This record gives sequence, structure tokens and C-alpha cells, in this order.
Amino acid sequence: MQLLTPDELTALLNGTPQVKRAVAVLKDRFEAVDDDNPFLPKRITSETIRMAQQLAAANLFTTKLDLNDYRSVHAFIVRNDKYLNADAKNLLLGPFN
Repeated sequence: MQLLTPDELTALLNGTPQVKRAVAVLKDRFEAVDDDNPFLPKRITSETIRMAQQLAAANLFTTKLDLNDYRSVHAFIVRNDKYLNADAKNLLLGPFN
């Protein structure tokens, strides 16, 4: 288990859009994210993946996406390809290269 940084913990407690998106990634329910914010397009970025990795490492949520399992990550990428930026895909696949 990994501890969150003070900034990550504050973001978690405040329920920031970044945390909501990261949790949606971990639960494999990104299509349900509703930000209603024109300045935040509905995309999964590398920042979203990094936050999801931190939350997963802290064991705070029951997750559907196993970031340490290639099959789980590949299936996630296939299902969510239209939302994923190239840098987010690379970050997800990085541990398996």
C-alpha cells in the first residue's frame, strides 16, 4: 500500500474532477463521467492515469481495472479507445513493454 501525497489527499477529499475521472477509470465507467465543463473535454489523459495509479496503489477503491494485468489494461483500452489520449495509452502500457 502506498500513501497519497497531501495534494492527492486534498483532491480526493474535495472530490475534484481529476479524482472523479480517475475513479471512473478504475471502475471502468468513464463513459458515465459527466463534467459539464467545456474546459475539460471528456478525455482520459496521462494525468488521469497517474491519479488512478496513485489511488489504486493506496488501495482506496475496489477496482475493475487491474493496472498490473496486461489483459485487464488491454480490455480497458479497447473499450475506452475513443476517450484515451495517446500519452495515456502509453502510460497504461508502459509497464508491459
